This record gives sequence, C-alpha cells and structure tokens, in this order.
Amino acid sequence: MFITMRISVMAMAYSLLVSGLLSQIINSWPNRKLLNYGYIEQIKDILPSILLAIFMGAMVWLVSLAKLNSAVTLIIQIPLGIVIYLIGSKLLKLESYEYLIEIIKSFIKK
Repeated sequence: MFITMRISVMAMAYSLLVSGLLSQIINSWPNRKLLNYGYIEQIKDILPSILLAIFMGAMVWLVSLAKLNSAVTLIIQIPLGIVIYLIGSKLLKLESYEYLIEIIKSFIKK
C-alpha cells in the first residue's frame, strides 16, 4: 500500500484488494490442514455476507447519484445501509446476526 500511495488512490485501493485476497488465502490454509475445513467451504460460508455487503453498498451508492448536499447524502446513506444490512441479515439468517441479537437480548435482560 505504501508503494502505491504515491501513484493514486485507485492504485492504493487495488493494492489493498490484492493484499486482502492474498491474506485471506494464506490465513485460510491452516484451517484446511488442521480442521479439514477447505478454502471452498470457507468461501461458501462467508459468501452470503459478502453478497449482502455488495448489495448494501450498491444501494447506498445509488443515493450518491441524486447529487444532494454531502451532509444530506450521508444522513440518508448511513441509516439506509444499516437497515438494508440488518434486514438482509435477518432474511438470510446469518449466524453473526443471530449472535448479535442474542448479545443485545442478554444486555436488555440485565
């Protein structure tokens, strides 16, 4: 990333993408060896979350096309992103969402 920062912001973004993908592959390798949990199975497990994040990002990005004031755009984008992600997580029954709900319920009971 430091090498690409002098080139452009897009170069930095692409270097982070490549770095993230390589890190994900390297970090998933021990799971295959130790837990018999292969790379494809890991991808299948996280794919719903990734697709939901892409969908949420696209919906939030569409708001920016309205050419509103920057503050107004953010005021719309932030709650919209939260709502889309929460509803999508509930519909997809994401394990992380269910875990978060259980934690919130336990705090409310106290």
